[in-house]
Amino acid sequence: HYINIEVQRDYTGANPRRARFHGSLIDASTSYPKEEWKDLPHMIIIFITEEDVLGYGLPIYHVHRTIDENNQIFDDGSEIIYINASIQEDNALGRLMHDFLCSETSDMHYEFLRKRVSYFKETEGGRKEMCEIWEEIKQKGIIEGEAIGEMKGMVKSIQKLMSKKGYTLEEAFNFFDIPEEERSIYIQRMIS
Repeated sequence: HYINIEVQRDYTGANPRRARFHGSLIDASTSYPKEEWKDLPHMIIIFITEEDVLGYGLPIYHVHRTIDENNQIFDDGSEIIYINASIQEDNALGRLMHDFLCSETSDMHYEFLRKRVSYFKETEGGRKEMCEIWEEIKQKGIIEGEAIGEMKGMVKSIQKLMSKKGYTLEEAFNFFDIPEEERSIYIQRMIS
């Protein structure tokens, strides 16, 4: 099984289409060329949300594909789970959601989680480690942001070359020496 856990604070981060997008990325990154379809790992995407983004008042939602005509499960090896952290019933899931939202480690139910959070929040070594993790995340964000900016700039340049100079898309790609294997990415960016 491949399990992807996302913690989201609002609806836009846990939109059902985002779950679909995550699934496609996971399939692409966990498979390899000429792999047999039956060898794709079972995939579970879990969204832990601060509020009830699906709006049915449930603490947990298990989402599967079904066949419309007979309401049977279509077992393609994928599953999406939404966990509504705003419901904190007196059961294992409710206590875990309490601990997720708890600001004081002394109020946490689960000892293992309490110890880990306490380490990161209350010790010099843990705070230092968290600073290093956040710095790494920030650097990755900067690199991703620069790549997105470069992509947007190139798309504008391609469009300008086409509109002002009458180049075809193929000619514009050739002008900028964009490799064949990257062209579909630019096309997708241009139409989205």
